[in-house]
Amino acid sequence: MTISDILRNLPESITWLVLFEIKGFRAIASDDVMKDMYFLNKSVELDKFDYVILTSQGRYLSSASSSVFTHGETLEPYSFQGENNLFNAYADLLHNYEVNDAQSFAVAIDPDFGKVLLYIQLKDGLAHSEGLFTSRPTQFLYELLQSVGVRYIGGVQHEGHFRAKYINRLSVHISSGTINDYSRTDNCNVFFFRHGQIDEFLKSGLFTAADKRIEITRRMVSNDLKEVATKCLNEKLAMSWLPPTGDETFPFGDLVPKGYVNRALKETGEQDIQPALERDIISKKLRGLWTFETDDLETSIDSALVLQSLTDAGAARQLDQFFDGEKGLYPQLWAVDPKPGEMIYDPRKRHWCQADAATTALVVALQKRHGLAVDARMEQYVRNSFDTRSDLYLANPYMVDWIYAQALMRMDGTEQLREQLKQELLQSLNADFSFGQFDKVLSSAFGAMALLALGYRGNVVMALQLFIINNYHREKNGKNVPYYSSLINDDGHTEGRTVKVNGYTLDLSLHEDTYNMIYISMVALALNERIGINDLTEETLPYIEAIAHPRYTAATVKEYVEQVALVPYMKPGLPLQ
Repeated sequence: MTISDILRNLPESITWLVLFEIKGFRAIASDDVMKDMYFLNKSVELDKFDYVILTSQGRYLSSASSSVFTHGETLEPYSFQGENNLFNAYADLLHNYEVNDAQSFAVAIDPDFGKVLLYIQLKDGLAHSEGLFTSRPTQFLYELLQSVGVRYIGGVQHEGHFRAKYINRLSVHISSGTINDYSRTDNCNVFFFRHGQIDEFLKSGLFTAADKRIEITRRMVSNDLKEVATKCLNEKLAMSWLPPTGDETFPFGDLVPKGYVNRALKETGEQDIQPALERDIISKKLRGLWTFETDDLETSIDSALVLQSLTDAGAARQLDQFFDGEKGLYPQLWAVDPKPGEMIYDPRKRHWCQADAATTALVVALQKRHGLAVDARMEQYVRNSFDTRSDLYLANPYMVDWIYAQALMRMDGTEQLREQLKQELLQSLNADFSFGQFDKVLSSAFGAMALLALGYRGNVVMALQLFIINNYHREKNGKNVPYYSSLINDDGHTEGRTVKVNGYTLDLSLHEDTYNMIYISMVALALNERIGINDLTEETLPYIEAIAHPRYTAATVKEYVEQVALVPYMKPGLPLQ
């Protein structure tokens, strides 16, 4: 039987039907999994059938060579003869589709929503679904659909109905079912039968699926974190420096990533490896502070990033030596003549010789965390630089926001800025429930941590967590770029990677997280916070539809540096020795 034949051979008294083409789904799930998913008799030979048919009146199997169904549990034959069949009952909807071309198909009538049709075709492990609804779905709690591999991609009005389109990543969908012992397989059907609306019943089921999948990934990431922590104790794991020209990369930056790993180990409660890693970090002090690369030059930004994982009031106080005496902290000290602890002045680096906003914010947060007095001018600089917040070396806007969130929450009189930061973050939410346009998992992790630091525990954090777990392995590639550096190019000779900012041309270097130390740490931190079902009360669609601040719209690190990060720093009057 074809799908049309199946509908003609079943009574209209069936209130819902969902069928699956065995051949198509066999490419994704084993026979045993399919039997479990559809609660079929374990002895059934799927080779003999073309479709599994789930209905309100029982489970059936059908084949092209027979007009008789086989009951999916008893394996007894079943047949129906009569004009009052499902095909006639849904003829007004069926004319919109080539029904027999579907790999999965459903019809139903809900007393509250009316008749509905679902049409699915499979391609490359994805189920491309179209639901014929009475109206456009509200998309309330649609972020939870990620937990079962489903994503809404829009729709159109058609002949008094709304054609809603979804993509279902079947590997995730089936895995979610397996995790829950297929106890909620009917929820998927109910979602479509209710025309894509999520009520309290479906919210509970989706939340449970989300919570379980996040917890499983959290444990896996925790193991990855311990593994990279152990490895960096036994060998030097440096980031990769990608100079503006040439294809060769150079290992550079082994200390700062350890600070992230140490913080993540502490906050996730790991106690076996963490003490040894912290001792190792402390042993790498140079004149009381830290460097990006072992035995290089101690800087305020690198020391502050390492100190995020330590309790060291003395080192936090020592960062005052970088204060410019007016508003904020220099990233590093410099001198024309060589001097310990100071960079040799280079006119190409003259933009480095000024106060840095995110560095200052991070040090303010650190000093306040240690109960130290903070110069009021530094706090004012953090306030004044909010709208143009960026950094001379941090390549991700959400990392900067995470730092600012920590500072603002420890500063008095910043309630309005905290709320503005929260809203700017929320309104940057993408349609796929991620943050950013590049390094999206890392951006989402930094963004989630920024929101949590601000005291926000709503739907967007869980949306980001689900995006992270669904894409963690794909972006765990050693290619994320947390940092950049730049040199002013005064001679106009540009053959490599450059940016043009306020009349300056700069050669741009990128610093990749080769061993995923920062990546794994930030994901571990972002997943460590458990969002409860009672936290999920708001709509995310208004955030998705909002216009994101330009700081979040750059498509690449290069664009971000050129359009946002360096703009406040490239100005007339940079110090010339």
